[in-house]
Amino acid sequence: MASKVRAAGRAQVALVIRVTETAGSKRQCRLLPPPEGSPSWKWTRKLWSCLKPSADSWAAIIQGNLAQVFSHLWKHQALFFQLGDAEEPEHLCVHFSELLDPSDVAETKLVREVELDEEFTGEGTLTICLQLFDLREPPEDVDADLSQLVAPSDGFLLRLQGLPALDKALDRSCERLRLRLDSVETSLDLARSNDSVVYQFPLVDSWEDLNEALSDLHVCLQLEDETSNLEIPLDLSDLIATLGESNGSDDVSVEVRSAPVMSFQGGFPFLATISRNQTAPREAPKDLDIWDRGARLLAVGPRHWRFSIEIRSVRLTERGANVFVSYSYPPLKQPRPFRTNPPNLLRKKATVSMPHSFAAYTLTSNFD
Repeated sequence: MASKVRAAGRAQVALVIRVTETAGSKRQCRLLPPPEGSPSWKWTRKLWSCLKPSADSWAAIIQGNLAQVFSHLWKHQALFFQLGDAEEPEHLCVHFSELLDPSDVAETKLVREVELDEEFTGEGTLTICLQLFDLREPPEDVDADLSQLVAPSDGFLLRLQGLPALDKALDRSCERLRLRLDSVETSLDLARSNDSVVYQFPLVDSWEDLNEALSDLHVCLQLEDETSNLEIPLDLSDLIATLGESNGSDDVSVEVRSAPVMSFQGGFPFLATISRNQTAPREAPKDLDIWDRGARLLAVGPRHWRFSIEIRSVRLTERGANVFVSYSYPPLKQPRPFRTNPPNLLRKKATVSMPHSFAAYTLTSNFD
């Protein structure tokens, strides 16, 4: 489901939304601000404030490339509509995870039908047409006038660069090395000097927003060889802590590491840089190469495995409800059951992504 697109340049994506009621009374449709307390309220509020009406549609320009914007919309965003006039209004929440998937990134226009539940007056469906495209390559049939839209600020970039010790630590049999940032996958070529992965945060235009977006970003190192695929979470807590101490004045570069894996209890090292514009990638300090004596992937003794669980989405088939997911599994030795939070409002037969649904655990085993 992840999109394999490398971030490059100051990419900007146009989002155009057009809504029509395809049956029933075809009532007036208004886009409402999200209610406080709803999941990802900060991000749904920011998107709502960016969307500008244009005839029978709404449009906005968002920082990032198509893969990054698709991933953000799928994970965080929802639309809140009012159907009918002010005297007898009916309200509808539609999550973007019902409308698109990160694998749809190659599609410039998506048309989806949302069935209205029995609690709505009359029967029918709501047709929602989404257009998402890179502003550098706009299609000919755009459903809105984009000339009046305000371009967003440059925003923030996260650059992840493998340190020299990473190449020494990896087994030469590793055929593919990738980084996954939420659902965006990008290959990393250690043979190329200073090769790095760049990620731009959609809808992030302040240091306060950046801190929250970075805390919610799931970054994993993916290793692949002939026999197995391994995904190892990357710990960005040191980068987040350093950002809090920088007062938002300068670019920040910090060494970050993956979770412990096998014999490498220190994790695999990367240089993480946050910047406001496209600066050249920084050279890794020589004193960060702490494995210059060499390290081997295989070692005698206990093995430590990193096990991650992510609850991507939930679908209710019988009725709508406020939903959270909780689980407890004794081998994981959890201090308390895991639970997604806050609860998510689901409509019947709607598939919705769950907020704060990622967790990682360390397991130990012997050759015995």
